[in-house]
Amino acid sequence: MDIALAQPDDKVDILHVADRQLGAGYLDPQLLCELLDSSGGFTLVAKRDARVVGFAMCLIVDANEARRMTRTEVPKYLGHADRIGIVKTVAVSPDSAGMGIGTDLVRACLNRFRDGGVRAGLTGSTIDVIRLRAAAEGREVDDLDLDY
Repeated sequence: MDIALAQPDDKVDILHVADRQLGAGYLDPQLLCELLDSSGGFTLVAKRDARVVGFAMCLIVDANEARRMTRTEVPKYLGHADRIGIVKTVAVSPDSAGMGIGTDLVRACLNRFRDGGVRAGLTGSTIDVIRLRAAAEGREVDDLDLDY
């Protein structure tokens, strides 16, 4: 299995996975196009035999935007972060579930955040606070709930 940045030609497969796993119409095709072209985030895809079997959509925002998106107060230490990574949506095709693909996608997101200088983040699905400091220091991040 390979994990890479989504390309425009992955759009149909991403929408298919989203419709099967999250429900028809959950992912707006226009929003997906905007995220694929956005400098404020990224989408990763997991491919097996050149077929998309999972994806993770991520955003990189400032503290004010994180507050607006989560509709809650972010922890004070996040308010000092100039950039906050948000793992917004993770989905794996039902026929590929249970193989660790979701976990691998989330870890790839965290690595991309870290490599891009993002030191704090939130998961969009649970709004749990993610501490990326350990990852930034090269330590294993073992206290995350990666059960997607």
